[in-house]
Amino acid sequence: MERLQYLIQQDPTILDRMAQVEAQTQAYIASERHQPHGRTNNVITIPVVVHIVYRTAAENISDAQVQSQIEVLNEDFRRLNADAVNTPSLFQSVAADAEIQFCLATRDPLGNPTNGITRTQTTKTSFSVYADDVKFSSQGGKDAWPTDQYLNIWVCNLGGGILGYAQFPNGGPAATDGVVIDYRYFGRGGSAQAPYNKGRTATHEVGHWLNLRHIWGDAYCGDDYVSDTPVQEGPNYGCPTFPHPSCGNTSDMFMNYMDYTDDACMNLFTQGQKTRMRAVLAPNGFRAGLLNSLGCSPPGGGCSGTQTLTAASGTFSDGSGSGNYQNNSDCRWLIQPPNATSITLTFQSFNLLSGDSVIVYDGSTTTAPRLGAFSGTTIPPSVTSSGGVMLVRFVSNASGTADGFVASYTSTLNLPCYGTQTVSGASGTITDGSGPNNYQDNADCKWIITAPPGSAGIRMEFTQFRTEAGYDFVTLYDGNAVNSNYMIRRFSGTTLPPIVTSATPQALVYFTTDHSITDAGWTLNYTAISQPYCQGTTILTAPSGTITDGSGNSDYTNRANCRWLIQPPGATWIELTFSSFNTESNYDFVRVYDGATTSAPLLGSYSGTTLPPVLRSSGGSLLIVFTSDSSITRAGWSASYTSNGTTSLPTEAIPSEVRLYPVPCFDYLTIEVPISAPGEVLDATGKLVWQGMIPSGGYQLPVQTWPSGLYLLRIGGHSAARFVKE
Repeated sequence: MERLQYLIQQDPTILDRMAQVEAQTQAYIASERHQPHGRTNNVITIPVVVHIVYRTAAENISDAQVQSQIEVLNEDFRRLNADAVNTPSLFQSVAADAEIQFCLATRDPLGNPTNGITRTQTTKTSFSVYADDVKFSSQGGKDAWPTDQYLNIWVCNLGGGILGYAQFPNGGPAATDGVVIDYRYFGRGGSAQAPYNKGRTATHEVGHWLNLRHIWGDAYCGDDYVSDTPVQEGPNYGCPTFPHPSCGNTSDMFMNYMDYTDDACMNLFTQGQKTRMRAVLAPNGFRAGLLNSLGCSPPGGGCSGTQTLTAASGTFSDGSGSGNYQNNSDCRWLIQPPNATSITLTFQSFNLLSGDSVIVYDGSTTTAPRLGAFSGTTIPPSVTSSGGVMLVRFVSNASGTADGFVASYTSTLNLPCYGTQTVSGASGTITDGSGPNNYQDNADCKWIITAPPGSAGIRMEFTQFRTEAGYDFVTLYDGNAVNSNYMIRRFSGTTLPPIVTSATPQALVYFTTDHSITDAGWTLNYTAISQPYCQGTTILTAPSGTITDGSGNSDYTNRANCRWLIQPPGATWIELTFSSFNTESNYDFVRVYDGATTSAPLLGSYSGTTLPPVLRSSGGSLLIVFTSDSSITRAGWSASYTSNGTTSLPTEAIPSEVRLYPVPCFDYLTIEVPISAPGEVLDATGKLVWQGMIPSGGYQLPVQTWPSGLYLLRIGGHSAARFVKE
């Protein structure tokens, strides 16, 4: 299950795909409830190919050891195991013959004879459960045979002390579907090591491959989706003594193949587990392709019926292998990979007698338009479908045969985006990835944008936006994780969203879609900003002026905490008029104080979209404080002020604009002035604690050793601002 959790982290859409399998499984279980437990008289045979990937002679296990594992699978799944007599009487009534059996393949994907075993020598000392590298020839392993036609089992030296692992139905890519077992725990005899030397590791993992969960439900007293297995606290190891109760049961079913006990302790599947496994093998189940597999049919019999090919690419043939095809053949291959937009068919070899032909249709039936009909010995040209379905039909008459054909196909997929991508730089563009097509259902995609060092935030502007309103969303977050506490905005529909800006040099774009109805998607441009839209305290001494949150045509940022102290020399009143106002209602506020500090009388606290009234101070100072919380931003606000202050300043008067940040400060206070000026800082008792020249631009005043409290900054002998050191 650790591997499943890892795959889900890499591809969250696996959860949706597995949910679809579970829905089909539950529907099958419901349809079988009226059937009495017992035999169906329908034994399903699954073709198996065992890929032995070895570096040492010990890892290159014998054919006999492989055959012993097939025997164990057949004994355990048919309840022919000799130790079935060890099942406690408490559980004997639910012990089941799953009516599933296994054969080593006798026909390979091209119709040639095989013993169902491949051997690949590798230079790798071990293989990783997370990299899945044993399943790829390019990584020192062995490529899978078509996973909808064979159960692929890889035997190798697994790293990390892992006995084996399996891929759940629809729990990953088709190319990695199957089971992996360490060579030391495969089959009976040979290299098999106690206490896992009776082949039950493969029985357990094939159970997962057929959609069984661990019997404890991978949680404390969890649910394995099977009604006749008792709820149990967790996994069991070794071989407990019966009864072994937990979670209020009479005893754990520790002898079930889906527990973690020793091989010699295991001896049963239940009727409920049987039903779950057969659900994925039902005609509409995820592993239904195995029902039509020719893997256990000896070569030379030719092809028959219709095979459905759902892998994104593959190879097939007339089925004759090294011999000639059969007279009076009528075989079809329905190629329909999920999410395919087109399919291209290419022939590798071609030799048909006159009167025998391969016909390719641009659709799922023989009434669809023909893409071509081919006969003779000339290799036909490649053909491409106009959509995601192609039907290939091979017909021979009774007058003779020839070598036949081998063909391969590839498909163009419009896949839902998934996983997390990281982009960086001062600017760039992100899209939903669908290009000229609509995006796909069940998308779950994230982009982490990282701005260059020294950036204060990221400005994000959509240039195209079309999603299913109320169901498909693009959500923007501060930081690099999905966290509702740091959500900037969420958008859906066809209205072009406003420009938004993150409050940090990292932002997350998260795109999710539901299971129905899609649209053209979206495009987003991002640009790093070098400084916050507002910060610290800005001191305004001009008799009149304008003030804004600083975001311009973007939304303001989260976690803003900015102040504007208006103190025109000689003023006895200041009047403030808002010209625009849009903040997140009840969370982001503009507060106006009748004085120089937040302890002065509050003239008003405003939030939402209603324009505040005109405000007038009773003296020569007016303080505006703007704060925003950690999520949801809006367009912001703008205001202007007038006063009866003077335009001329005494010699060495305060500069027209002074900025202090951060406020409160901790280690340093940054003071920005337009021109150099002498400065001094007094504490709350009036004691001088610092004096010096403040250069134009910015000056970092070290305050880390100062006691916490309120301080007064004076510039040119005049009071400039109060600030708090914490």
